[in-house]
Amino acid sequence: MSLFPFHFRTYLFALAVALAFRAVVGERESGTLKLRLGLPATKRDVLLAELVSRLSLVVVTLLPLFVVLGVLMSSVYGGIPLVAFGLTAGWLLFYTSVWTTFVVGVSAAFTSPFRVLAAICGTYLFFSPVTRIWDMVVMCLFSLVFAGSLTIPSLNAAATGNSPAWFLYVEWLNPIHTLIWVGEWITSLKDTAVPMGELSLLFFSIGALVILGGGALFVGYVRFQRVDL
Repeated sequence: MSLFPFHFRTYLFALAVALAFRAVVGERESGTLKLRLGLPATKRDVLLAELVSRLSLVVVTLLPLFVVLGVLMSSVYGGIPLVAFGLTAGWLLFYTSVWTTFVVGVSAAFTSPFRVLAAICGTYLFFSPVTRIWDMVVMCLFSLVFAGSLTIPSLNAAATGNSPAWFLYVEWLNPIHTLIWVGEWITSLKDTAVPMGELSLLFFSIGALVILGGGALFVGYVRFQRVDL
């Protein structure tokens, strides 16, 4: 994502956590949740209201930031590719919104803020390229299933197109990888034609990202419904 700072992905995840991790568990801890449920509102209403409010905060926070970044980059470099910049900003907004949905779901699933933070941070560390847990566990398991070996193809092989199809799809399952690669794909649109195979990977990875956020929200909703307040 050459149009934005490389480590922007870390700030986006941190923003989602900061804005949403107390969405439901904070209300439960303070006692205001019982008050709200005493009004003509269901647990589903509360969860949806919290989700909409947190997503609104994401939009209000990121849009001015994107405008400022665009103005600064335009003044420094004498102009920016507006279409690519707009698409990348939209992608980052969507990406952060999915993580926010995930965090709201986790917030609804647990009764303790510490458990919420532990689940969120554990999930991020699992996907993080720094810890390499994804490579050592998920990639090795898929390699064992598809190739009969725990040795996974190298990234150099992927870059030259010599890696098997399963490797690319499993790699693009990782939401942190998805953030970077979709951003790079957007910035490269003006230079190269897009192969259909790459488009299938793109939609596959975005679908996996949506399932991650929606799945967490659904699990949180189910657990929230079962809790006796």
